[in-house]
Amino acid sequence: MKAGDQIYLNGANFKVDRKVSIELLNKSKFLLDNHMLKAEDANSPLKQLYFSIQIMLVNATDPDEAKLLYGDLLRGLLEHNTNPQVHKLIQQVDYLINQGKEFNALQLLRSNFENESDFVGTCRRMS
Repeated sequence: MKAGDQIYLNGANFKVDRKVSIELLNKSKFLLDNHMLKAEDANSPLKQLYFSIQIMLVNATDPDEAKLLYGDLLRGLLEHNTNPQVHKLIQQVDYLINQGKEFNALQLLRSNFENESDFVGTCRRMS
């Protein structure tokens, strides 16, 4: 990590003041600053789902509200999208979440941000 970088580790926010290497010696939930999505940038269904998972990681002491939001967004995506690829992606994300692998779920979602516009035409209107 370089000076000024931040890491969210088990709900705590750390900022380093100089170049540093960190080795985590046990299982920890963390998120690097450059993987953080700003609320105003969560402007699509996949990014909103990403943001809800991010909140679960960053606010590890009280993730219940974020879990409710995640569940609502997940159901909405499955109910209002007819694309089988989207359903498969969402099911993979949910599997990872249920395995406690939130970071892996974020990676999977992030890798699909560029392709998200491909599935916009397969969404049914949410009412």
